[in-house]
Amino acid sequence: MNYKEKIHFEIIVVGAGLSGIMLVWEILKNEQIKHTEILLIDKHQQEEAPRTWCFWDRGQSSFDKIITKSWRQAEMFAGSSQIQIDMYPYQYKMMRSEHFFEYTLPYIQAQPTIQFRKAAVLDLLDDGNKVTVITDNGTYTANMVFDSRFPKETLENYNGTILYQQFTGWFVRTNNPSFDEHNLRLMDFRMLQDQKVAFCYLLPLSPKEALIEYTIFTDTLQPVEALEKGIEAYISQHYPDSPMHISSKEYGVIPMANFPAEKRSERIIPIGTAGGCTKASSGYTFSFVQQHTLHIIASLVANKIPEPYTSFIPRRFAFYDKVLLRVLKKHPEKGNEILFRLFKRNKTEAVISFLHNRSTIREELSIFTKLPVLLFLKAAITEWRNNEKNVRQMKQKEKYDLSV
Repeated sequence: MNYKEKIHFEIIVVGAGLSGIMLVWEILKNEQIKHTEILLIDKHQQEEAPRTWCFWDRGQSSFDKIITKSWRQAEMFAGSSQIQIDMYPYQYKMMRSEHFFEYTLPYIQAQPTIQFRKAAVLDLLDDGNKVTVITDNGTYTANMVFDSRFPKETLENYNGTILYQQFTGWFVRTNNPSFDEHNLRLMDFRMLQDQKVAFCYLLPLSPKEALIEYTIFTDTLQPVEALEKGIEAYISQHYPDSPMHISSKEYGVIPMANFPAEKRSERIIPIGTAGGCTKASSGYTFSFVQQHTLHIIASLVANKIPEPYTSFIPRRFAFYDKVLLRVLKKHPEKGNEILFRLFKRNKTEAVISFLHNRSTIREELSIFTKLPVLLFLKAAITEWRNNEKNVRQMKQKEKYDLSV
């Protein structure tokens, strides 16, 4: 059998998006496991629209060569209030997805240990020794499978609190210097906060270029035209003397919820959003994919089965996310006050650590006491009761299943 006819691999990665490609890239960069035979299966990665990934980072990262821009200073607005934020020792970094794939894919495709298949995965079957991957273009087996597909039924069947982060972004250029390229606008709430949390997010690339995004947290998806009107109104209000040429646009929807990310079997490990790497309360993903990738690499080097991202993060952070989502859903008009106060009344380094699930309990208690305590306490009690109810229902179901 020649190599192109190979059907068994050490690892199969389902999905050639951010999490799948980053995993393969890091495997190839590790001297101890770089010769792992990998099959990468995807049916439409090249058809995905370009997008922007942003994340906080301290020090150097694996992808600094393709960072579009980074900032240490930020500002926020709410009503007539404004704050300036020094994010040191962190930097806020921006990366374009097309640059990520242009940087990683040619190298990956040139490696003799990597095979690609364009196919739709129909089923994964773990028999305890290997995983069989059934596709519409052949059947393959592997010792281990990393699956980045987010099952549609997970969203449809979820009964917890869910909001949708919708955004439209315009890359704009002006004829006159209009932006402070060293100071990003993290959140600008100077707009109507009716039935939704709404803010603009501005990343200045140069004095004449920027990415301006209009973002809402909503429990009901809005038409794209509504978001377009929002960004038009923002530019008209805050940059009336700076005619802007739109060079490109982006649009996205991120479900914000604590979706389950358990392994379906010992050898099938979910990654990316499917593995719990999208933070429920913010929608940020890139940093958490990096964290999970490093965990996977360490596990593979130690000859251990990796775990989903959520399995090694303290459970209290998922609870915090649920509480915040409950507050924002019930009181969207208070979202601007809560998020603005989060940065205004706390040390920035502690806030960023908290947003990365890395803070200490002492830091968290300090943060909580500077937020609307009664509002969050009520939401926390409700969420705790719901969790207890769900646990009882699961135990009853397990007892019934055993009896049957």
